Amino acid sequence: MKEQDEQKFDEFREMFSRYLDTDDLSEQEFELRCNMINFVKSACIQTLISY
Repeated sequence: MKEQDEQKFDEFREMFSRYLDTDDLSEQEFELRCNMINFVKSACIQTLISY
């Protein structure tokens, strides 16, 4: 993995970790959390399909 990719992944992981506890999230934050989960799922599926 390139250094730039690792940095972006670390930033994403840090942001995603903030949204793991759903009890304290606003409706907008909860929607963002769901969108991030769907993004990761799609990326994983696309990666698996491309190999």
